[in-house]
Amino acid sequence: MDKEMTIELIAFPDADQQPEGRANQGIMVIMAGDAAEVAQDKAYLTNILKAAQLTPMEEKVAFLALPTGSSIPLVQLMVAHHCHTALLFGLPPAQAGLQAALPPYTPTRLAGYTFLWSHSPATISADRAQNDNTKAGALWQALKVMFL
Repeated sequence: MDKEMTIELIAFPDADQQPEGRANQGIMVIMAGDAAEVAQDKAYLTNILKAAQLTPMEEKVAFLALPTGSSIPLVQLMVAHHCHTALLFGLPPAQAGLQAALPPYTPTRLAGYTFLWSHSPATISADRAQNDNTKAGALWQALKVMFL
């Protein structure tokens, strides 16, 4: 009697999907967007992280910029880089391989990891330019709960 066994393999990130930085604080920051948007948003993101005492970024976090529409196996990436917390900017949780519905701007603990999903820095900055601080305020409150 022959039986067929199906084994689901764990996907590991491609070589071009490796974060930069040391992640001394065990935090991974992932930002989705095209190259020009990421370059512009990284400066704004650095200011946000500075307020949450997560700078210098090169020391305290592992940073990964992903092209819009990309997906990654987030938990495997976190394990490989010894991270316990992930901040997702502009990357929907499903594209990070998370099957849970994460509410935006709400730190969520799952299986020993903490996740925070947020709109992209470009979206938050554009809203602030229109005097709408709703997203920026929600992000700041979440970061205060998590890190201050």
